[in-house]
Amino acid sequence: MKKIIVLALSLCICVGLMVTAFAAESNNNTCYSKEKKIVYKMSEKEVNEKLTEIGVPEDLINKMSRIMKEDIAQNTTEFISSELVTRGTIPSYDLEFYVNVYKTSDSSDGRERYKLYTFYRWLNIPFNRYQDPYGIAWDDSIWRAVPDTSYNLDKWKFTGESTWYYADDTALAYADDAGAGWNADLRSGIIDGLEGYSRITIEAQTPGSISGSSQLNANYSHVKSVGSVGLVFDTISVNFSGYASQDSQGIYKNFNY
Repeated sequence: MKKIIVLALSLCICVGLMVTAFAAESNNNTCYSKEKKIVYKMSEKEVNEKLTEIGVPEDLINKMSRIMKEDIAQNTTEFISSELVTRGTIPSYDLEFYVNVYKTSDSSDGRERYKLYTFYRWLNIPFNRYQDPYGIAWDDSIWRAVPDTSYNLDKWKFTGESTWYYADDTALAYADDAGAGWNADLRSGIIDGLEGYSRITIEAQTPGSISGSSQLNANYSHVKSVGSVGLVFDTISVNFSGYASQDSQGIYKNFNY
């Protein structure tokens, strides 16, 4: 059965979304984290060497956001796969959206765990900037989300400045047994840089070593008008729900475990 999670899109800058992990309902009375200047903990040389060590291809390292590279370097143990999303009504020359899968430490009871990263970067800053829902779905007969492992970050740069600012959160905007979703907060103002990412950890439903191939579905919806927005999750599927005008990018991909 499909589960639909919908929220009302607000024009108020300070309105955000907070959902208790894996609850079916959301509320919209919580502000996003206060914007902060990005301070890096590792040199770019150090982080690139770490990513190379765990098997990330050089071309992917070169196009990754540096703050996301640090996150991956500190929280994963092996690169599994990455795929750039190129299907949908949003052209790839406007929006770059891709999915990364990484191995991480197993659970205390021996369940295999993987971190799923989704990344977006607007190559041409859109005219309409609200909150864009995006999410990722998995096969819940094999995987389940690990509670309290959600993280998402939006970063932006004002035109004429070199400093990047960001806001981050650990709350899920949308959640289901078969997937998780967030809102990309497309900041207003005169900006020439706009990107962000999210991550969540999934683990095997059963303890012990497992092997095979599994499918993921990722989808990004760009909202172009005021209205209700949300995500609907089905078996290995996540799609936009609501009556606001929107465009999207999305893909199904396989990864081996």
